[in-house]
Amino acid sequence: AASKRINELKRKNVESPQGLIAQSFLADIYLFQKEYEKFEECLQTADSGVTQLGFNELIKHRKDRMLGTVCEIKNDYDDAINHYEAALHESPDWHTWEGVPKLSSIGRCYRKLKKYNKSEEHLLAVINKDPFHPEIHYELGRLYHDTKKTKKAEDHIKISIDIWKDADSEYGKSNKAKEIYKAWK
Repeated sequence: AASKRINELKRKNVESPQGLIAQSFLADIYLFQKEYEKFEECLQTADSGVTQLGFNELIKHRKDRMLGTVCEIKNDYDDAINHYEAALHESPDWHTWEGVPKLSSIGRCYRKLKKYNKSEEHLLAVINKDPFHPEIHYELGRLYHDTKKTKKAEDHIKISIDIWKDADSEYGKSNKAKEIYKAWK
């Protein structure tokens, strides 16, 4: 299914706004697949094309989110936070399926910087609006484990496992949550 989608996106005319948006989606896929050279090539194509057409806003939030991910991969959490916050500012949809991962990512970066109060603030802002989002429970579990709040950590990891109970067996975070929970017990 993914290769079919990739081929569809590759066929889009990169001279049109739709084609440039397709390039940004393609960059996102390559980033997820850890094909960083292809990611950079697609993002550069999309970015320079929308700049030439004067449509920067078409991909700005997606570009910032992807650059945040790249910074996070490089353990540059401060810059990652800046990109994620810019993405959120450009597309303030934190209460939707696209916004939740941005706030989750910000919370995760603050946790990795050991800024636990800021991490908790971002994660709780989402959990209060979307109490069944497994990624937020996963991140809260990690946060509470780091801060030695064992009961809360176990509760949130367990909630994420319960929500992810029907996840594909290849889904990494679901598997990681299960591993963590077993290790903590």
